[in-house]
Amino acid sequence: MAKRTMNRKEQRLPMDDYEQEVDEMLAMGDDSEDDEEQEKKPRKKVKKTTKRSASPGKEVRLKAFWAVYSQALACVKLFEYGDKEGADKLAAELTESKKAPHFVRLEKKVIE
Repeated sequence: MAKRTMNRKEQRLPMDDYEQEVDEMLAMGDDSEDDEEQEKKPRKKVKKTTKRSASPGKEVRLKAFWAVYSQALACVKLFEYGDKEGADKLAAELTESKKAPHFVRLEKKVIE
């Protein structure tokens, strides 16, 4: 058999009565709370720290190069960005002559 459903309003009545009593007691006893608050020392004001905006970093200029690398990731030679054909040609020659793969990769260096 199913349980009988409870009437929530009936269960709430005792709590409502209790809350009214508490409210009445607080209304009568307001004077004592005010005295306690006056006796307490005032708190010191805390200064709010201001957030500093991140200053823009020094602008770094980069220059692009084509770099020929060996299989061990050692840079063999750098070529200017416009001379990719020369870099590909050197990588192919080194791959054939040394029988180890060489490859071309874009590398960016900082200009001072």
